Amino acid sequence: MTRKGLGKNHNKKEKIAILAASGFVLAALTMTGLYMREQNELELDDGYTIDFDALEESVESKNQEIARNIEKKELESPIIPEEAPKVAEAPKENNKKPVEKEVPKEIEQVSPSAEPVEETQTPQVVPEQAEVPEAEALEADTTQVLNSPLQAFDETKGLVRPLNGEVILPFSMDSSIYFKTLDQYKYNPAMIVSSEAGTSVLACADGQVSNIYDSRETGKTLVVDMGGGYTMTYGQLQDVCVTVGSYVTAGSMIARVAEPTIYYTLEGTNLYLLLEKDGEPMNPQPLFQ
Repeated sequence: MTRKGLGKNHNKKEKIAILAASGFVLAALTMTGLYMREQNELELDDGYTIDFDALEESVESKNQEIARNIEKKELESPIIPEEAPKVAEAPKENNKKPVEKEVPKEIEQVSPSAEPVEETQTPQVVPEQAEVPEAEALEADTTQVLNSPLQAFDETKGLVRPLNGEVILPFSMDSSIYFKTLDQYKYNPAMIVSSEAGTSVLACADGQVSNIYDSRETGKTLVVDMGGGYTMTYGQLQDVCVTVGSYVTAGSMIARVAEPTIYYTLEGTNLYLLLEKDGEPMNPQPLFQ
């Protein structure tokens, strides 16, 4: 044979040998796997396998036993449900009783105690205490009136002119007159006399100063009670030299004329005079001497 033929035969033998070896190995592995599987199954069967049927039977038997025990307890102890409501009712009755008792007790305690309190308070004491100072006050007032030099104003004696000046706005309650500053017609319950700032203002009659106040319309204002329900109000003043409660005589100085308020800027500096009888304005012009 030639060398080529020998080489081919040798290659074929090697392939056959390889195939045979690989088949043997596969067969050995297969046998080994089967053997291991059988061993695992045997080991599981030895104690690690779970029997579900047995478990279900045991669970059912346990449930039956529990149910039987519950029925036995209910039959053996029928008193328990009767005692339970008694125990629950007891606190309810206890809660209701004190509430019902406490409420009427409080009412009974308050009502009788309130009556003696009212009796002990003796409301008669209050009017007695109130009457005493009132009586004293009345006596004091009467003594002041009796000792007061103020006498009722007599119209026949007339009034003293507070200053010399022209009447720029006369008393007018029957018809309206024109006010320049206000630019309107209206009634005038007072008499407005023109004068210069700083001019002395004299008391028109005897009387007692009853009030001194500030007004936007009449500025510093002074009220003199002349007795008999007559009062004279002086407005647009400054440097007032009398006080509330003091007595003035006719012709005595009581203040000075001030600059006019914004209600009389166009009318100019003036004295505001308001004569009233029992609260009703009246014209002082006819009474000036």
